[in-house]
Amino acid sequence: MFDKDAKVMTMFVDGALYTCFEKDAHKKSASAVEGTWRLTAQTPKEEIALKVVLRKSLGKHYGGTITGTRMPEGIELTDVTFDGKTLKFTYDFLLEGQPEDVVVEGEVEGKTFKGKITVGEYGNFPIEGTKDPER
Repeated sequence: MFDKDAKVMTMFVDGALYTCFEKDAHKKSASAVEGTWRLTAQTPKEEIALKVVLRKSLGKHYGGTITGTRMPEGIELTDVTFDGKTLKFTYDFLLEGQPEDVVVEGEVEGKTFKGKITVGEYGNFPIEGTKDPER
């Protein structure tokens, strides 16, 4: 009936739904991405330095801000997701006077990030970086 290697994540007891987690698994995955990240995107024209601050919001949701070479004032991130390995977020940015949707997606391994940044119709470019040490 059950696979011997299956991990029960939810169960009903007396009609009440319970969700089970591995001890500290949620903390590890959240802390893996929360904090300040220093990223570098390589475009055909230039190398762009970015600072991303990610924070956990309500439930499984994340939020944050991004600052960088062309946006010193900071921009709020939207649609931030992290599944324990893949980090993805979006933000809107004015490029040459036109609004562009920017999507950053990549893999988090320890304190390193490596992926791609997609800037509207301009295409995608490599992006990578590291997480600042926690204080």
